[in-house]
Amino acid sequence: MSACRARALASVHAAVAVTLGATPIAGAQASGECAPDTPASAAHAGRLAAFLSRCIVGDALWPRAGGSPWLGLGPATTAPTDSAAFAAVFSYVSRPLVLTVPSADYAGTRTYVLDNVLGATFAVALGLGPRVELTVAAPFVLFQDGAGLSAATGGDHALPPSAVGDVRFGTGVALVPRRAAAPPLEVEDGEHARPAPPDGPALGARLEVVAPTGSGTAFASAGSATLAPSLLYDQRLGIVRWGAELGARLRPVAQELAGSTVQNQLATAAGVSVDALEEGWLSVSLELSALVGLVERQRLVPDPATGAHGYEPTGSIDVPAEWLLGVRTAHWLDGRLGLAAAGGGFVPTGEVSALGTPRFRFALALEYASPE
Repeated sequence: MSACRARALASVHAAVAVTLGATPIAGAQASGECAPDTPASAAHAGRLAAFLSRCIVGDALWPRAGGSPWLGLGPATTAPTDSAAFAAVFSYVSRPLVLTVPSADYAGTRTYVLDNVLGATFAVALGLGPRVELTVAAPFVLFQDGAGLSAATGGDHALPPSAVGDVRFGTGVALVPRRAAAPPLEVEDGEHARPAPPDGPALGARLEVVAPTGSGTAFASAGSATLAPSLLYDQRLGIVRWGAELGARLRPVAQELAGSTVQNQLATAAGVSVDALEEGWLSVSLELSALVGLVERQRLVPDPATGAHGYEPTGSIDVPAEWLLGVRTAHWLDGRLGLAAAGGGFVPTGEVSALGTPRFRFALALEYASPE
């Protein structure tokens, strides 16, 4: 490497360090495996490691088991007593974490912390009673690539190609259960025709606790426990079904990555589904989801007088949001076995893409759940 290029890179790393060290956010310091690898000889390593955290989950979608036609919006109903629901969801996301580092360009240089991520979530719901269920979801990173934080720190940190995510434990309660379905209709030769799903509303409450079991070096863990209460509403009228969710993701420890702080967030989602064919052969769905951050975002700006970089408040917050258009078939095993596919992308919510907002997403899901 030429001496000129070495000095340029050193100035970039120093600028990031001075910037982050000058604008600390209380509780947002990374430690342990959350902190990035930095060169041992770097004088700024301590300050830099404190404000570039790897404990930020690249994929913020939380699939759940149950009879929901959507991937990210869970069901307002619960699994029937002494029954189980299962879901295996495989998802590919493109560039969910993008970082802007100081450079000769006034706006800085964009580097893809995570470029391609292939993940899987295995979720189970167990019905304990007429209105109560227990849930478990285990996410995994099957493959990922990207620059990690090496462009910002100058370290030789290699992004792990696979990782284990944070396991979610929860309980669901049907506050207002939907009325029971009609019994099967008998037709000729002893055959039974499947009745139409019942109309009406359903209201449910969920409480999930996320254990920090994931890898803190691979952007697969939040680095601390997360408490996630939520309310879900679901309405069916004929072939149309719509639903919404309002909740929160509460974390005792904040994690910062170059101006964005991830800690407490409001979790919102809404979806609509239409049965295009009878007896579960085909339904089409559209869903929107967003996480509303509660900490103001900061922007990287250079000082014209000194050439050093610093952060200034933007007056905006991080809102990672995305949409998904999906199709689903659930005709087999009397409607218990379903297969779904979905694709979508980000919803622009600001000048800069929020952390955890994928450029686009494709997902496949295999589901088993008792029909309503």
